[in-house]
Amino acid sequence: MGTRKICLTIAIILLLVALPNALAADIQLGADCSLAAAIAAANKDEAVAGCASGAGGDTILLSGNVLLDQELPVVKSELTINGQGLYFVSGDNRFRIFLVGPEGKLTLSNLTLARGQARSGGALCGGAGGADRFGGAVCNLGELVILDSQFTLNSAAVGGAIYSQAGVVRINSSSFSENSAAGDGGALYLQEGSLGMRAGTFEANVAESHGGAIFSQDSHIDIRESKFRDNQAHDDGGAMHPNGGEVDISSSVFAGNLTGDDGGALRVKSSILHISGSTFSGNQAEDNGGALHSNGGSSRVNNSTFYENSAANGGALSIADDDSLLKHVTIVHNIASALGGGIMVCCETDEDAGRLFLRHSIVAHNAGGDCAVNVSGTLEDSSYNLIGDGSCAGAPVDPLLGELSEPLQGSPAYFPLPPNSPAIDAGDIYLCSQTDQIGTARPQGASCDIGAIEYAQ
Repeated sequence: MGTRKICLTIAIILLLVALPNALAADIQLGADCSLAAAIAAANKDEAVAGCASGAGGDTILLSGNVLLDQELPVVKSELTINGQGLYFVSGDNRFRIFLVGPEGKLTLSNLTLARGQARSGGALCGGAGGADRFGGAVCNLGELVILDSQFTLNSAAVGGAIYSQAGVVRINSSSFSENSAAGDGGALYLQEGSLGMRAGTFEANVAESHGGAIFSQDSHIDIRESKFRDNQAHDDGGAMHPNGGEVDISSSVFAGNLTGDDGGALRVKSSILHISGSTFSGNQAEDNGGALHSNGGSSRVNNSTFYENSAANGGALSIADDDSLLKHVTIVHNIASALGGGIMVCCETDEDAGRLFLRHSIVAHNAGGDCAVNVSGTLEDSSYNLIGDGSCAGAPVDPLLGELSEPLQGSPAYFPLPPNSPAIDAGDIYLCSQTDQIGTARPQGASCDIGAIEYAQ
């Protein structure tokens, strides 16, 4: 290849690499450029009113707070709205704030969205049947990315803050507080699609039906290092109610959530559930599962701690029509007013029968009995467990746990093992998990320890 051809090829490559940056614009709001006009400029890639022309993936920079007096255009392009950590957009309790079309990708960065309200007569949020009243702050039919942002005091029929239909939602270091839904999903409602979240905080969100913070239907959910506190559902799932799909939760905290029926923190229906490295405390259910009620699916809980949760049945966990494995779990100081202060495997008919595999776990000091299996529930396996009252085929022994340890910055709490605990080296080395709840390698001694925490000198 000649020198001229090589130079031409390099020039073309450099042009292609630079192209995404070239096809982008910053649109600064001001006296002559409203948020509505800026979105239109980004969608059309042309100047609108006093707003500069968009050009591909655009960024709208807020220069002040925005109080909506009209509905905003549907986002139909790749767009970032940056509040610069200073400004909010308010729906004035009259308007949904953003609607992302199927072809749109909206990134919200360093921004507060408040008092959005989806209402009849608003822009239709995908489908019919009242969908214009879904998603108080955002209706997402495409892709939604949320970075270092806050959603507060938004409301809707379902999805108080966000409703997403067959879309992608990604959340990082953002919070949802005091959002509400007249139906399901006090903060988020996911209809199919996916949610990926890291370092999210959900606090004091309320659903009149299911899922105080999150309700999902046939969705894939991956939650890491997040906190759910004081959320409430009048029916099921004080914090979350997944219905179908797959849910992965790791290194997260569920505390003080409340439901009027099943699943003080989580009510899982017909889903594949994986929980690891997490803590559930102070959650309450009127009926089944103070922390978790799993029904009709497959639940896997590993290296996690449950304490001071309460319900009528299954103070910490209740398992119905579900194939559940609890491994290296610590379940202590929970309360059931009827049966199963720690664990309840139920239910009343063969069709509702739960199946439990319990391994390497501590279940002790639970009011209402540590572990109960009623009528058609089945204890498939109980091995290498310490169960205080000897129920569910466990060794009737006090595990001698240490005082509760609450790490800084709200990380999941846990009960360490003192050096005289009978849980130390009492597991089966061939069945050990690789690490414990806080990341300590297993085993530290001749074999792994029973419960969520490995003793390390």
